[in-house]
Amino acid sequence: MRFAALLATATAVAAAAVSFSARAQMPVPPVAGQLPPPLVSVTGTGEIKVAPDQVCLRVGVETRADKLDDAKRDNDAKMKAMLAVLKAKGIEAKDVQTDYLNIQPLYPMDAPGNVRLQPNGYSVRRNATVLLRKVEKFDEVLSALIASGSNAVDDIEFRTSKLDEYRQQARLKAILHAKEKATTLVGAVGSKLGRAYSINEENNVYQPVMYKQAMRAEMMDASGGGGATLAPGEITVSTTVQASFVME
Repeated sequence: MRFAALLATATAVAAAAVSFSARAQMPVPPVAGQLPPPLVSVTGTGEIKVAPDQVCLRVGVETRADKLDDAKRDNDAKMKAMLAVLKAKGIEAKDVQTDYLNIQPLYPMDAPGNVRLQPNGYSVRRNATVLLRKVEKFDEVLSALIASGSNAVDDIEFRTSKLDEYRQQARLKAILHAKEKATTLVGAVGSKLGRAYSINEENNVYQPVMYKQAMRAEMMDASGGGGATLAPGEITVSTTVQASFVME
């Protein structure tokens, strides 16, 4: 009997706590006729520029032959050679993904327009996306891929593995910038800056260094050229906040 009474009391307390928590989270409606405090509203921007520590490249193999089976067989062999090269270069399997396969018939370009065309060959294209966790390995790996049979590079993206950390830094800079602007404005009219009334993030921009290309192997130096061939530059992480402060 005593246990039942204690259980009923505990249940009632828990229900009251949940009810109080729900009410506390609801916004307090403004009192009719009550004016908001004097506010100063500003925007603040924060920008972080960092050197990339990763590079993601999308490479492909395209093969052609009179018969589809031959084109497919040649493509499979070259893709297998590419994957073997990546493994030999220390690229983990989780950082390699074959994500595209396209097969197309090839038609003669000089056939009369009123003739029903028959394909005179086939093209097979397959892509792989590779993540390099060391930027300095880019030239070495790309040259090895080309030597193994890759004949197209579609995208090269230099990125950072610490994106969340840099976004937080950009937000902090944006808020401090907004506060600095608000302090200058209220000081110019003889007031003091009070507490923050509202803060909203308007946008958060991440700009990796992109090289969008459709480069064929014959346009590139498969030997590597004896030096770096691509400068990664810097990645930009930026954000903008809208903030309102009470004027005192």
